[in-house]
Amino acid sequence: PLWWWLVPEEATTTSIGIGTAHTWPDALAAVLLGVGWTAILLGLGPGMARLQAAPARRLLAAGPDTDLSLRVAELTATRAAALDA
Repeated sequence: PLWWWLVPEEATTTSIGIGTAHTWPDALAAVLLGVGWTAILLGLGPGMARLQAAPARRLLAAGPDTDLSLRVAELTATRAAALDA
């Protein structure tokens, strides 16, 4: 709102392309819209990250019947063979 008078008259004040700030109330409305969008994004961000992480945890986790000690032993043996080669 402190520099709205420097912007050309056809420029928009919002990221969605609506609204022009030609007066102080218009500039204040643009600021409030920006603060609102920021609050919404900060509120939804953690929940959306958890929503995206849930399938990844399911897909990347080892099953209950998987014996990881055998897999570690196999990888250790193949690594040793690769180093010897």
